[in-house]
Amino acid sequence: MQRFSPPAEAEGLGKWLIWLRWCAIAAQVVVLGIVVFWLGLSVSLPVIASLFAFEVLSNAVLSWWVKSKPMPESTLAWIMAIDVILLSVLLQATGGPFNPFTLMYLVHVTIAALTLSFRWVAALSVVSLGAYGALFSPWLWDPHAHHMHHGAALTLHLEGMWWALAVTAILIILFVMGLRRHLAEQEDALRRVRELQEQESRLTALATLAAGAAHELATPLSTIAVVAKELELALQSERPELGEDARLVNFEVARCRRVLSQLSLDAGAMMGEASEPISVVELSTAIMEDLSDGERLRVEIDDDASSCWIYAPRAGLAQIVRGVVRNGLQAGESEVLLRFSKGEEGVVVLVKDEGKGMDAETKARIFEPFFTTREHGQGMGLGLFLAYRMIRDLGGQIHVESDLDSGTTVRIEIPCERRK
Repeated sequence: MQRFSPPAEAEGLGKWLIWLRWCAIAAQVVVLGIVVFWLGLSVSLPVIASLFAFEVLSNAVLSWWVKSKPMPESTLAWIMAIDVILLSVLLQATGGPFNPFTLMYLVHVTIAALTLSFRWVAALSVVSLGAYGALFSPWLWDPHAHHMHHGAALTLHLEGMWWALAVTAILIILFVMGLRRHLAEQEDALRRVRELQEQESRLTALATLAAGAAHELATPLSTIAVVAKELELALQSERPELGEDARLVNFEVARCRRVLSQLSLDAGAMMGEASEPISVVELSTAIMEDLSDGERLRVEIDDDASSCWIYAPRAGLAQIVRGVVRNGLQAGESEVLLRFSKGEEGVVVLVKDEGKGMDAETKARIFEPFFTTREHGQGMGLGLFLAYRMIRDLGGQIHVESDLDSGTTVRIEIPCERRK
Protein backbone atom coordinates (compact mmCIF):
# COMPACT_ATOMS: atom_id res chain seq x y z
CA MET A 1 0.00 0.00 0.00
CA GLN A 2 1.22 3.48 -0.81
CA ARG A 3 2.16 5.61 2.13
CA PHE A 4 1.00 9.13 2.67
CA SER A 5 2.45 11.23 5.45
CA PRO A 6 1.38 14.67 6.66
CA PRO A 7 3.17 17.84 5.57
CA ALA A 8 5.36 17.71 8.66
CA GLU A 9 7.30 14.90 6.99
CA ALA A 10 9.05 17.59 4.94
CA GLU A 11 11.22 18.06 8.05
CA GLY A 12 11.21 14.41 8.98
CA LEU A 13 8.46 12.29 10.49
CA GLY A 14 10.63 11.68 13.55
CA LYS A 15 10.88 15.42 14.28
CA TRP A 16 7.15 15.76 13.80
CA LEU A 17 6.43 12.98 16.30
CA ILE A 18 8.86 14.47 18.83
CA TRP A 19 7.12 17.83 18.50
CA LEU A 20 3.75 16.13 19.18
CA ARG A 21 5.19 14.45 22.28
CA TRP A 22 6.38 17.82 23.64
CA CYS A 23 2.86 19.18 23.06
CA ALA A 24 1.34 16.15 24.81
CA ILE A 25 3.65 16.58 27.83
CA ALA A 26 2.71 20.25 28.09
CA ALA A 27 -1.00 19.41 27.85
CA GLN A 28 -0.66 16.74 30.56
CA VAL A 29 1.01 19.24 32.91
CA VAL A 30 -1.81 21.75 32.34
CA VAL A 31 -4.53 19.14 32.91
CA LEU A 32 -2.78 17.87 36.06
CA GLY A 33 -2.61 21.43 37.41
CA ILE A 34 -6.35 21.88 36.84
CA VAL A 35 -7.14 18.55 38.51
CA VAL A 36 -4.97 19.17 41.59
CA PHE A 37 -5.24 22.91 42.19
CA TRP A 38 -8.66 23.76 40.79
CA LEU A 39 -10.75 20.64 41.23
CA GLY A 40 -8.85 19.57 44.35
CA LEU A 41 -8.74 15.90 43.46
CA SER A 42 -6.20 13.56 45.07
CA VAL A 43 -3.69 11.89 42.76
CA SER A 44 -0.46 9.94 43.18
CA LEU A 45 2.03 12.77 42.61
CA PRO A 46 5.22 10.62 42.92
CA VAL A 47 4.00 8.27 40.21
CA ILE A 48 2.95 11.15 37.94
CA ALA A 49 6.20 13.07 38.54
CA SER A 50 8.24 9.98 37.67
CA LEU A 51 6.12 9.52 34.57
CA PHE A 52 6.66 13.13 33.41
CA ALA A 53 10.39 12.85 34.09
CA PHE A 54 10.63 9.74 31.94
CA GLU A 55 8.66 11.39 29.11
CA VAL A 56 10.87 14.48 29.13
CA LEU A 57 14.09 12.46 29.29
CA SER A 58 13.04 10.04 26.54
CA ASN A 59 11.94 12.87 24.26
CA ALA A 60 15.24 14.70 24.81
CA VAL A 61 17.13 11.53 23.83
CA LEU A 62 14.94 11.10 20.74
CA SER A 63 15.50 14.74 19.77
CA TRP A 64 19.25 14.16 19.86
CA TRP A 65 18.92 10.89 17.92
CA VAL A 66 16.80 12.29 15.11
CA LYS A 67 19.41 14.96 14.40
CA SER A 68 22.02 12.32 13.54
CA LYS A 69 19.93 9.87 11.49
CA PRO A 70 16.34 9.33 10.37
CA MET A 71 14.08 7.06 12.35
CA PRO A 72 12.89 3.84 10.69
CA GLU A 73 9.19 3.07 10.74
CA SER A 74 9.61 0.30 13.29
CA THR A 75 11.24 2.73 15.75
CA LEU A 76 8.37 5.19 15.35
CA ALA A 77 5.89 2.38 16.01
CA TRP A 78 7.72 1.34 19.20
CA ILE A 79 7.78 4.95 20.43
CA MET A 80 4.01 5.19 19.93
CA ALA A 81 3.51 1.87 21.74
CA ILE A 82 5.57 3.17 24.70
CA ASP A 83 3.44 6.33 24.70
CA VAL A 84 0.30 4.18 24.92
CA ILE A 85 1.74 2.37 27.95
CA LEU A 86 2.73 5.68 29.57
CA LEU A 87 -0.79 6.99 28.98
CA SER A 88 -2.20 3.87 30.66
CA VAL A 89 0.04 4.40 33.71
CA LEU A 90 -1.07 8.02 33.91
CA LEU A 91 -4.75 7.05 33.63
CA GLN A 92 -4.36 4.35 36.28
CA ALA A 93 -2.90 6.92 38.65
CA THR A 94 -5.65 9.47 37.99
CA GLY A 95 -8.93 7.59 38.07
CA GLY A 96 -8.43 4.44 36.03
CA PRO A 97 -11.33 3.59 33.67
CA PHE A 98 -13.34 6.47 35.19
CA ASN A 99 -10.91 9.06 33.80
CA PRO A 100 -12.63 10.83 30.86
CA PHE A 101 -9.26 11.16 29.11
CA THR A 102 -9.33 7.47 28.21
CA LEU A 103 -10.42 8.78 24.79
CA MET A 104 -6.77 9.80 24.27
CA TYR A 105 -6.13 6.23 23.12
CA LEU A 106 -7.86 7.22 19.89
CA VAL A 107 -5.32 10.00 19.34
CA HIS A 108 -2.49 7.47 19.22
CA VAL A 109 -4.47 5.25 16.85
CA THR A 110 -5.18 8.23 14.56
CA ILE A 111 -1.54 9.35 14.48
CA ALA A 112 -0.46 5.81 13.65
CA ALA A 113 -3.04 5.57 10.85
CA LEU A 114 -1.68 8.82 9.38
CA THR A 115 1.98 7.85 9.43
CA LEU A 116 2.55 4.09 9.62
CA SER A 117 1.85 1.08 7.42
CA PHE A 118 -1.17 -1.12 8.12
CA ARG A 119 0.65 -3.85 10.07
CA TRP A 120 2.03 -1.33 12.58
CA VAL A 121 -1.33 0.44 12.82
CA ALA A 122 -3.04 -2.87 13.59
CA ALA A 123 -0.38 -3.75 16.18
CA LEU A 124 -0.68 -0.36 17.90
CA SER A 125 -4.49 -0.65 17.94
CA VAL A 126 -4.23 -4.02 19.68
CA VAL A 127 -1.80 -2.52 22.23
CA SER A 128 -4.14 0.44 22.85
CA LEU A 129 -7.23 -1.72 23.35
CA GLY A 130 -5.29 -4.13 25.54
CA ALA A 131 -3.93 -1.28 27.68
CA TYR A 132 -7.40 0.21 28.07
CA GLY A 133 -8.80 -3.20 29.00
CA ALA A 134 -6.02 -3.64 31.55
CA LEU A 135 -7.41 -0.67 33.49
CA PHE A 136 -10.34 -2.95 34.43
CA SER A 137 -8.00 -5.66 35.78
CA PRO A 138 -8.32 -6.45 39.53
CA TRP A 139 -4.53 -6.35 39.81
CA LEU A 140 -4.50 -2.68 38.82
CA TRP A 141 -7.84 -1.62 40.07
CA ASP A 142 -10.34 -2.76 42.74
CA PRO A 143 -13.74 -2.42 41.09
CA HIS A 144 -15.61 -2.97 44.38
CA ALA A 145 -14.02 0.12 45.93
CA HIS A 146 -15.60 2.51 43.46
CA HIS A 147 -18.71 1.06 41.90
CA MET A 148 -19.86 -1.67 44.27
CA HIS A 149 -22.78 0.52 45.27
CA HIS A 150 -23.73 1.15 41.65
CA GLY A 151 -24.24 -2.52 40.85
CA ALA A 152 -23.86 -4.16 37.45
CA ALA A 153 -25.06 -1.09 35.52
CA LEU A 154 -21.77 0.78 35.91
CA THR A 155 -19.74 -2.33 35.07
CA LEU A 156 -21.78 -2.77 31.89
CA HIS A 157 -21.25 0.91 31.08
CA LEU A 158 -17.47 0.62 31.42
CA GLU A 159 -17.38 -2.51 29.28
CA GLY A 160 -19.53 -0.72 26.70
CA MET A 161 -16.99 2.12 26.64
CA TRP A 162 -14.26 -0.40 25.76
CA TRP A 163 -16.31 -1.78 22.88
CA ALA A 164 -17.14 1.74 21.73
CA LEU A 165 -13.43 2.58 21.74
CA ALA A 166 -12.68 -0.55 19.71
CA VAL A 167 -15.34 0.21 17.08
CA THR A 168 -14.27 3.86 16.87
CA ALA A 169 -10.63 2.85 16.43
CA ILE A 170 -11.56 0.52 13.55
CA LEU A 171 -13.59 3.24 11.84
CA ILE A 172 -10.76 5.74 12.23
CA ILE A 173 -8.26 3.31 10.76
CA LEU A 174 -10.49 2.50 7.78
CA PHE A 175 -11.27 6.15 7.06
CA VAL A 176 -7.80 7.60 7.57
CA MET A 177 -5.94 4.87 5.69
CA GLY A 178 -8.49 5.01 2.88
CA LEU A 179 -7.96 8.75 2.70
CA ARG A 180 -4.18 8.21 2.63
CA ARG A 181 -4.54 5.79 -0.27
CA HIS A 182 -6.75 8.23 -2.16
CA LEU A 183 -4.36 11.13 -1.59
CA ALA A 184 -1.40 9.00 -2.66
CA GLU A 185 -3.19 8.08 -5.89
CA GLN A 186 -4.00 11.75 -6.51
CA GLU A 187 -0.37 12.67 -5.86
CA ASP A 188 0.82 10.06 -8.38
CA ALA A 189 -1.69 11.30 -10.95
CA LEU A 190 -0.57 14.90 -10.48
CA ARG A 191 3.06 13.83 -10.79
CA ARG A 192 2.31 12.09 -14.09
CA VAL A 193 0.47 15.17 -15.37
CA ARG A 194 3.40 17.40 -14.43
CA GLU A 195 5.80 15.06 -16.24
CA LEU A 196 3.62 15.12 -19.37
CA GLN A 197 3.38 18.91 -19.25
CA GLU A 198 7.15 19.19 -18.93
CA GLN A 199 7.64 16.85 -21.87
CA GLU A 200 5.13 18.81 -23.95
CA SER A 201 6.84 22.12 -23.20
CA ARG A 202 10.28 20.75 -24.08
CA LEU A 203 8.97 19.24 -27.30
CA THR A 204 7.20 22.46 -28.25
CA ALA A 205 10.38 24.44 -27.67
CA LEU A 206 12.36 22.03 -29.83
CA ALA A 207 9.74 22.09 -32.59
CA THR A 208 9.84 25.90 -32.61
CA LEU A 209 13.63 25.87 -32.78
CA ALA A 210 13.62 23.31 -35.60
CA ALA A 211 11.04 25.25 -37.61
CA GLY A 212 13.00 28.46 -37.14
CA ALA A 213 16.26 26.82 -38.17
CA ALA A 214 14.67 25.26 -41.26
CA HIS A 215 13.17 28.61 -42.27
CA GLU A 216 16.37 30.61 -41.75
CA LEU A 217 18.65 28.09 -43.46
CA ALA A 218 16.39 27.28 -46.41
CA THR A 219 17.42 30.31 -48.49
CA PRO A 220 21.22 30.12 -47.99
CA LEU A 221 21.18 26.36 -48.59
CA SER A 222 19.25 26.86 -51.81
CA THR A 223 21.75 29.50 -52.95
CA ILE A 224 24.68 27.24 -52.11
CA ALA A 225 23.04 24.37 -54.00
CA VAL A 226 22.52 26.50 -57.14
CA VAL A 227 26.07 27.88 -57.11
CA ALA A 228 27.57 24.45 -56.44
CA LYS A 229 25.63 22.97 -59.36
CA GLU A 230 26.82 25.73 -61.68
CA LEU A 231 30.40 25.25 -60.56
CA GLU A 232 30.11 21.54 -61.10
CA LEU A 233 28.90 22.03 -64.67
CA ALA A 234 31.50 24.74 -65.42
CA LEU A 235 34.45 22.80 -64.04
CA GLN A 236 33.42 19.35 -65.22
CA SER A 237 35.56 19.54 -68.36
CA GLU A 238 38.28 22.08 -67.44
CA ARG A 239 39.05 21.15 -63.83
CA PRO A 240 37.56 17.72 -63.08
CA GLU A 241 39.09 17.61 -59.58
CA LEU A 242 37.36 20.90 -58.65
CA GLY A 243 34.17 19.71 -60.29
CA GLU A 244 34.27 16.71 -57.97
CA ASP A 245 34.57 19.08 -55.00
CA ALA A 246 31.58 21.06 -56.24
CA ARG A 247 29.61 17.83 -56.54
CA LEU A 248 30.57 17.00 -52.96
CA VAL A 249 29.35 20.43 -51.79
CA ASN A 250 26.05 19.82 -53.55
CA PHE A 251 25.74 16.40 -51.92
CA GLU A 252 26.40 17.85 -48.46
CA VAL A 253 23.83 20.61 -49.03
CA ALA A 254 21.23 17.98 -49.86
CA ARG A 255 22.25 16.16 -46.74
CA CYS A 256 21.79 19.33 -44.64
CA ARG A 257 18.30 19.73 -46.09
CA ARG A 258 17.42 16.16 -45.13
CA VAL A 259 18.77 16.72 -41.61
CA LEU A 260 16.65 19.87 -41.19
CA SER A 261 13.60 18.09 -42.53
CA GLN A 262 14.20 15.14 -40.20
CA LEU A 263 14.75 17.50 -37.28
CA SER A 264 11.40 19.17 -37.87
CA LEU A 265 9.73 15.78 -38.16
CA ASP A 266 11.41 14.37 -35.05
CA ALA A 267 10.60 17.52 -33.10
CA GLY A 268 6.90 16.92 -33.46
CA ALA A 269 5.83 18.43 -36.77
CA MET A 270 4.21 15.05 -37.57
CA MET A 271 1.75 15.65 -34.73
CA GLY A 272 0.07 18.35 -36.82
CA GLU A 273 -0.66 15.91 -39.67
CA ALA A 274 -4.30 15.05 -40.24
CA SER A 275 -5.43 11.51 -39.52
CA GLU A 276 -6.70 9.29 -42.34
CA PRO A 277 -7.55 5.62 -42.82
CA ILE A 278 -4.50 3.51 -43.65
CA SER A 279 -4.39 -0.24 -44.19
CA VAL A 280 -1.76 -2.47 -42.67
CA VAL A 281 -0.36 -3.21 -46.12
CA GLU A 282 -0.10 0.50 -46.92
CA LEU A 283 1.55 1.13 -43.58
CA SER A 284 4.19 -1.55 -44.19
CA THR A 285 4.90 -0.07 -47.64
CA ALA A 286 5.25 3.43 -46.20
CA ILE A 287 7.65 2.15 -43.56
CA MET A 288 9.89 0.60 -46.22
CA GLU A 289 9.93 3.70 -48.47
CA ASP A 290 12.76 5.57 -46.75
CA LEU A 291 14.54 2.58 -45.23
CA SER A 292 17.84 2.42 -47.11
CA ASP A 293 19.30 -0.29 -44.85
CA GLY A 294 16.27 -2.56 -44.90
CA GLU A 295 17.86 -5.59 -46.59
CA ARG A 296 18.08 -7.32 -43.18
CA LEU A 297 14.42 -6.63 -42.43
CA ARG A 298 11.89 -9.47 -42.62
CA VAL A 299 8.28 -8.31 -42.93
CA GLU A 300 5.38 -10.61 -42.02
CA ILE A 301 1.68 -9.72 -42.24
CA ASP A 302 -0.82 -12.19 -40.80
CA ASP A 303 -4.02 -12.80 -42.73
CA ASP A 304 -6.14 -11.48 -39.85
CA ALA A 305 -4.22 -8.19 -39.89
CA SER A 306 -4.21 -7.58 -43.64
CA SER A 307 -7.87 -6.55 -43.60
CA CYS A 308 -7.42 -4.08 -40.71
CA TRP A 309 -7.41 -0.31 -41.19
CA ILE A 310 -5.89 2.21 -38.79
CA TYR A 311 -7.10 5.79 -38.46
CA ALA A 312 -3.90 7.76 -37.91
CA PRO A 313 -1.49 10.30 -39.48
CA ARG A 314 -0.03 8.27 -42.35
CA ALA A 315 3.48 9.81 -42.54
CA GLY A 316 3.79 10.24 -38.79
CA LEU A 317 2.85 6.65 -37.93
CA ALA A 318 5.13 5.27 -40.63
CA GLN A 319 7.94 7.50 -39.36
CA ILE A 320 7.77 6.33 -35.74
CA VAL A 321 7.60 2.64 -36.69
CA ARG A 322 10.46 3.18 -39.15
CA GLY A 323 12.46 4.74 -36.32
CA VAL A 324 11.89 1.66 -34.15
CA VAL A 325 12.95 -0.58 -37.05
CA ARG A 326 16.11 1.51 -37.57
CA ASN A 327 16.95 1.10 -33.89
CA GLY A 328 16.72 -2.67 -34.33
CA LEU A 329 18.88 -2.63 -37.47
CA GLN A 330 21.52 -0.53 -35.72
CA ALA A 331 21.51 -2.77 -32.64
CA GLY A 332 23.31 -5.62 -34.42
CA GLU A 333 24.10 -7.39 -37.67
CA SER A 334 21.37 -10.01 -37.48
CA GLU A 335 17.95 -10.02 -39.13
CA VAL A 336 15.16 -7.83 -37.73
CA LEU A 337 11.54 -9.00 -37.73
CA LEU A 338 8.67 -6.60 -38.47
CA ARG A 339 5.39 -8.43 -37.96
CA PHE A 340 1.77 -7.26 -38.20
CA SER A 341 -0.86 -9.36 -36.46
CA LYS A 342 -4.35 -8.98 -35.01
CA GLY A 343 -4.54 -8.50 -31.25
CA GLU A 344 -7.41 -8.20 -28.78
CA GLU A 345 -7.52 -4.39 -28.98
CA GLY A 346 -6.31 -3.82 -32.55
CA VAL A 347 -3.31 -4.28 -34.80
CA VAL A 348 -0.11 -5.47 -33.12
CA VAL A 349 3.13 -4.22 -34.70
CA LEU A 350 6.06 -6.29 -33.46
CA VAL A 351 9.67 -5.23 -34.04
CA LYS A 352 12.19 -7.79 -32.81
CA ASP A 353 15.98 -7.73 -33.08
CA GLU A 354 18.76 -9.91 -31.71
CA GLY A 355 21.12 -7.12 -30.73
CA LYS A 356 22.91 -6.46 -27.47
CA GLY A 357 19.72 -5.48 -25.62
CA MET A 358 19.42 -3.08 -22.70
CA ASP A 359 20.06 -3.18 -18.98
CA ALA A 360 17.33 -2.37 -16.45
CA GLU A 361 18.46 1.22 -15.95
CA THR A 362 18.41 1.99 -19.67
CA LYS A 363 15.06 0.26 -20.15
CA ALA A 364 13.53 2.38 -17.39
CA ARG A 365 14.42 5.59 -19.26
CA ILE A 366 13.83 4.72 -22.91
CA PHE A 367 10.61 6.76 -23.15
CA GLU A 368 12.22 9.90 -21.72
CA PRO A 369 12.75 12.71 -24.27
CA PHE A 370 16.36 13.38 -25.27
CA PHE A 371 17.62 10.19 -23.65
CA THR A 372 19.95 8.20 -25.92
CA THR A 373 22.77 5.71 -25.54
CA ARG A 374 24.25 6.49 -28.94
CA GLU A 375 27.35 8.56 -29.54
CA HIS A 376 27.04 12.32 -29.79
CA GLY A 377 25.57 13.44 -33.09
CA GLN A 378 24.01 10.05 -33.96
CA GLY A 379 20.63 10.61 -32.41
CA MET A 380 18.52 13.07 -30.44
CA GLY A 381 16.82 10.52 -28.18
CA LEU A 382 13.33 11.41 -29.38
CA GLY A 383 12.33 8.35 -31.40
CA LEU A 384 10.73 6.19 -28.69
CA PHE A 385 9.39 9.23 -26.85
CA LEU A 386 7.53 10.39 -29.97
CA ALA A 387 6.40 6.82 -30.61
CA TYR A 388 4.99 6.57 -27.10
CA ARG A 389 3.34 9.97 -27.43
CA MET A 390 1.65 9.24 -30.77
CA ILE A 391 0.56 5.71 -29.87
CA ARG A 392 -0.90 7.03 -26.61
CA ASP A 393 -2.82 9.73 -28.50
CA LEU A 394 -4.18 7.07 -30.87
CA GLY A 395 -5.49 5.10 -27.90
CA GLY A 396 -2.91 2.34 -28.21
CA GLN A 397 -0.04 0.95 -26.15
CA ILE A 398 3.66 0.40 -26.63
CA HIS A 399 5.78 -2.03 -24.60
CA VAL A 400 9.48 -2.82 -24.73
CA GLU A 401 11.02 -6.10 -23.56
CA SER A 402 14.79 -6.31 -23.47
CA ASP A 403 17.65 -7.94 -21.58
CA LEU A 404 21.37 -7.66 -22.03
CA ASP A 405 22.68 -9.90 -24.84
CA SER A 406 19.13 -11.10 -25.56
CA GLY A 407 17.89 -8.55 -28.05
CA THR A 408 14.92 -6.20 -27.86
CA THR A 409 11.24 -6.64 -28.70
CA VAL A 410 9.02 -3.60 -29.20
CA ARG A 411 5.28 -4.34 -29.20
CA ILE A 412 2.94 -1.63 -30.48
CA GLU A 413 -0.83 -2.15 -30.33
CA ILE A 414 -3.04 0.31 -32.22
CA PRO A 415 -6.87 0.35 -32.40
CA CYS A 416 -8.21 -0.57 -35.83
CA GLU A 417 -11.33 -1.53 -37.73
CA ARG A 418 -11.94 -4.33 -40.23
CA ARG A 419 -12.75 -3.74 -43.87
CA LYS A 420 -13.40 -6.29 -46.59
